[in-house]
Amino acid sequence: MHINITNPADASFNSLHVAGIIPIPDNMMRDHRKIAFYDVTEEDPYRGLAMYTGMGIGEHYAGRNWEDRAIMIQGPSALTLKDAARNLLLDQGFTEEEIPVPLRAKPKAANYDARVDSMRREMQRQWGTDGGRAMELHNETGFQPKPINVAKAVQYSLMPSGSVLKIPDSLWQSYVYASLLTGSALRGCKVLIFAPALASAPSSAGPTMARAHGLFSALIYFQNELGDEIEAEGGLLKIGLYAPRFGVGDLRGRVNQGRETVEGWLRTIYPANPATAAVLDSLDYIMEEAGFGGEYLVAADTSESPKLHLKANLLLSGPAWESLAGRPEWGPVLREYLLYLARQTGPLADRLDVREEPAELTEALRDLVEAVLSDATPEQRGRGIAYLSVGSTNMDYRSMVMDGEVMVTVTGWQALAGVLDFTLLNGLCEWVDDLDRLDESL
Repeated sequence: MHINITNPADASFNSLHVAGIIPIPDNMMRDHRKIAFYDVTEEDPYRGLAMYTGMGIGEHYAGRNWEDRAIMIQGPSALTLKDAARNLLLDQGFTEEEIPVPLRAKPKAANYDARVDSMRREMQRQWGTDGGRAMELHNETGFQPKPINVAKAVQYSLMPSGSVLKIPDSLWQSYVYASLLTGSALRGCKVLIFAPALASAPSSAGPTMARAHGLFSALIYFQNELGDEIEAEGGLLKIGLYAPRFGVGDLRGRVNQGRETVEGWLRTIYPANPATAAVLDSLDYIMEEAGFGGEYLVAADTSESPKLHLKANLLLSGPAWESLAGRPEWGPVLREYLLYLARQTGPLADRLDVREEPAELTEALRDLVEAVLSDATPEQRGRGIAYLSVGSTNMDYRSMVMDGEVMVTVTGWQALAGVLDFTLLNGLCEWVDDLDRLDESL
């Protein structure tokens, strides 16, 4: 076992190059990445597994009332993570001989590419399309490259008109990212920005909330003053403040709150779907089938307000969204998804291994993908864009400029995991469009 403390702060070092005349101490430049991986190797592309998340290591993060997400990657896309871990140690002064053996670079096995091609063909056979693509990016700590910023700028400014963009974060403070997204709304994109209300903010200090209030005040003014221009292009700009009335462990309460959230503009994104409505009508039976108990690991979570710590983005082009929204195949997917969530929050002995894929959920998702592909023309397939990003990056300047961060983006049908997740998130928000409501929430 190797334990390494990287990026140790030097108390004697202060920088005047980050915030002008204000000295920034060295310990402000932290490695904020949250990654776990095992057996990622050039010898076998599918032996190991990598998990990326925004969730920290601490007992309060293990509580039921943290709204967090993680994504697991298996295959050749995870191999660059091994390189990133090795380069981090080299940056800290390790020599090549001091690098732990599992992290040392090796030549790929002779059959490496053949195994990847075989898996791609198997995906094509099972799903009618390959497994999509995955890309991981790292912002290095301090004055080092920040490719995640570039990737976000590309996604936020170049999605075509008609796209749906859902961007939540616990620290929404970047006017740069907000400007790119408002520009996309003016071009005809439907942009939904999520942030925590005061009671659900993981970092609720006065300066933090004041900066969020300033940004959202500007966004509300923008959406109201340029509402006609946005609407003329078919765009949308909405600010949702995460304010659930039920704990993350109370799945029944959360789903019911989501159904009560009736905003007329939501119908421009989500058409009525009798198949999913029927599943939600039978929610009590689904909870009973799952043996739902909503057990809490930390006693305080029974009374604490849920905290929005989610660092994930969902972006779909108009043709991709239109081919998915309102389909009856969502009914079985939703039912199996709710069963899966209920079992995750039930008795510990009944919970699935996080690496286990429920066969019924996988089959329902496959039916949905097959139906979408069978109805799509080659031209429509070519115009379908779907991205799901998960990682550690916040939407603030510290994350952009100083911190080490990681972000994984998956494409194609792999991004569908985020569609239902973000649909539930819509209903747990107060959608604000005037400063009085903003003041009440923040």
